[in-house]
Amino acid sequence: MYVHESIPFKLVLTHRISELLFLELNLNKCNLLCALVYRPPSANSSVLLHLEESLDALPPAKSQSLLLLGDFNINLSNDPNSPQLSSIQAKHALRQIILHPTRTTSSSSTIIDHVYLSHPLNQTHQLLPPVSSSDHCSILISLTSIFTRPSKICKRKIWIYQSGDFDSANKILANQTCDCSSDLR
Repeated sequence: MYVHESIPFKLVLTHRISELLFLELNLNKCNLLCALVYRPPSANSSVLLHLEESLDALPPAKSQSLLLLGDFNINLSNDPNSPQLSSIQAKHALRQIILHPTRTTSSSSTIIDHVYLSHPLNQTHQLLPPVSSSDHCSILISLTSIFTRPSKICKRKIWIYQSGDFDSANKILANQTCDCSSDLR
């Protein structure tokens, strides 16, 4: 995972045996927990078990905004209801956003690279061609919404119409010049 140098982050957890990495990104005073997963093709269910235990052990505040992604080597086009993945998705209200094959060979097309989001974030993603000797598409994700800076907030004037001075307002409007003839066509 590449994190731009302008984004503060901290390492939350690593699990070398199961190849899990948890990073907390600070995006405009909002924290996003990123969990990266690599599950080898020949792995048993222990990687998903470690993932589920790690997610369950997080304090609630840490798991509120969660981005879970990686090479799960579980083909969602053949087995969309993997019991362990379904359990993780349900517990953490995750939504899988990759719907097209991420690994294509001459004999198969599979969705084995997954991206799950816990918030209804505005996101765009793009599958890019494999890089170097990889046979997996790269996934470029752009997240907005709670992580974007709010636009400048303008102060507004609150008018209390019951105590309004309509005579003065009418005098001000009467002295304004306005050529609205071009708008009447």
